[in-house]
Amino acid sequence: MTSRLSMLSSLTGKFGRVLSTATALIAFLGSQAQAQVVVSQVYGAGGNTGATYLNDFIELYNTTSAPVSLAGWSVQYASSVGGTWQVTILSGTIPANGYYLVRQGSGGVNGAALPTPDALGSISMSST
Repeated sequence: MTSRLSMLSSLTGKFGRVLSTATALIAFLGSQAQAQVVVSQVYGAGGNTGATYLNDFIELYNTTSAPVSLAGWSVQYASSVGGTWQVTILSGTIPANGYYLVRQGSGGVNGAALPTPDALGSISMSST
């Protein structure tokens, strides 16, 4: 899991559009291990004209040397002008020092497919 997302990280850093914190609000609900898992990337241009990737995504990273269960966790999104939160329920475990890819919606047909995700959602996030 780490190697496929390392490639994703380097490509997104060069070519992707990463959402600003003013546009995307992401919240985690879950266990006491929350502080041990961080959002490493958020991409909201999926499928749009000129997009690097076909889908929006959220990538999580486990900063610890132990697996972290995502039982009861979710990622949530509301646009900067919207008031309704959209939710993707997470499941499984993030391996020690590993990544967890949450594939979300797409705004079109442009861009490369993501690596196999760990979770699927349908949220279409803004790219601005």
